[in-house]
Amino acid sequence: MPFKRILSAVDFSPNSLEGFRIAAELASVHSAALHLLHVIEALPSAPGEATMEFVQKANEAVDQLVGSSKPGLEKVSLTTEVASGRAFDEIVN
Repeated sequence: MPFKRILSAVDFSPNSLEGFRIAAELASVHSAALHLLHVIEALPSAPGEATMEFVQKANEAVDQLVGSSKPGLEKVSLTTEVASGRAFDEIVN
C-alpha cells in the first residue's frame, strides 16, 4: 500500500534529521505529500518581540533543513510548520 501523506516531526537531533531524510525518500518513491513539523515546546516568558525572534529562528532552521534537502525533494509536495505546545499533542493533532 503506497503512502499518500507522510508527517516528519523534527527537533533537529541527529535521529530526527535522519528520520526526515528517510521520510523525504519515501515521499519521493511513493509520490506522497510530506509535511515537516517542528514543535517549540517552551516559548520563553519574555516580551512578544523575544518570542517572535525565537519563532523566527525556528522557521529559519526549518528553511535551512529544507534547502539542504532540495535535491531529494524535487518530486515531493512539501509543507512545513512551526508550532508551539507539547510536542506529542501537536504531532497527534
